[in-house]
Amino acid sequence: MTVTFIWTHPRSRSTALEKCLSSLAPTMHEPFSGGYYLGAHPEAVEGAGADVLKPFHRVVEDIKGKQGESGDVVVKELAYCVWRQRSAMEQHRDFFNTCRHVALVRRPEESIPSLVKQMLRAYGDIPLGRMRDAMGYEDLLALSNHFREVSPVMVVDSDELVSEPATVLGRLCNFMGFPFDNALLTWKKGPLPDWVLWDSRGWHEAARESEGFVRATNHATPQEAQITPTESQLIQECVPFYLAITGGNTHRSQLAQCTT
Repeated sequence: MTVTFIWTHPRSRSTALEKCLSSLAPTMHEPFSGGYYLGAHPEAVEGAGADVLKPFHRVVEDIKGKQGESGDVVVKELAYCVWRQRSAMEQHRDFFNTCRHVALVRRPEESIPSLVKQMLRAYGDIPLGRMRDAMGYEDLLALSNHFREVSPVMVVDSDELVSEPATVLGRLCNFMGFPFDNALLTWKKGPLPDWVLWDSRGWHEAARESEGFVRATNHATPQEAQITPTESQLIQECVPFYLAITGGNTHRSQLAQCTT
């Protein structure tokens, strides 16, 4: 009866992974994000209800409650939504130290153009600093290193999850304490119930329509598919953190031991 956190950054295929794992255990979708954005970027959660905009301690209570009801729980969360609330996180150190921790990462060359284009669709013309604030690689590295001081952190490469889903999911299930079943490789289209906040803003269209781990078909025009100077700049900023997270093994999911 354990809580497993899937820590990640935006546009990492994490929502598809969450959909996959929902057949193994109850999942919770970015429960810390509402409270984080309410303080950091309130325009991003405008119109959201109190059931989403919960303070940190209430979210921890909810996770513990879900664990009490169901035993095992999988929580998918953007690393920066917790790491940037470190003072609150430290108040719940004992809880987090009892959990399993997975870091899911995707190559910046894929995630950053997707992030920039989605932010422009969702919020219109936004400053570079706001895009940079949402990248999340540095936070994922810092949070992973923080938890690695106490217990192993499994690093999952999103590219390998797509190219070798059975192998990666087998390792992940072993780490989480679940038996692997080939049924994990496919699922039905549609959202999970608690995707409503971000799904309504267009963030989970691909995951909602997915039925398995496949590379998304690129329907962009040549102009849309071209990497912009802004995207190129942000990619280069993320690469060192990506390489640090993966240990330079850019296509191998790995169990990082309790050393740094």
